Amino acid sequence: MKKGMARRVDSLGRIVIPKEVRDAFGIVAGTPLVLSVEGERLVYTKADGEGDVARALDEAIAAIGKQNALDERAAAKIRAALEQARAALDPK
Repeated sequence: MKKGMARRVDSLGRIVIPKEVRDAFGIVAGTPLVLSVEGERLVYTKADGEGDVARALDEAIAAIGKQNALDERAAAKIRAALEQARAALDPK
């Protein structure tokens, strides 16, 4: 497997994970991935379960308030979407 494969983000914010990488890590449609920030890097890892996804969403919601680069309207939309996703994980 090549190291450092470049991919472009499309207009909807999606990134295609190369098939070679998906196969190597057992990633199929519907596999939950957790996006985390490590310094200046964005790191995707396979979620161990709903707890990882919920924790990642909680961290993202908290981080939105700290982003100076986002205008308030954009931050509010992102926060609302993350909170909606987080709420969907909570058993009722």
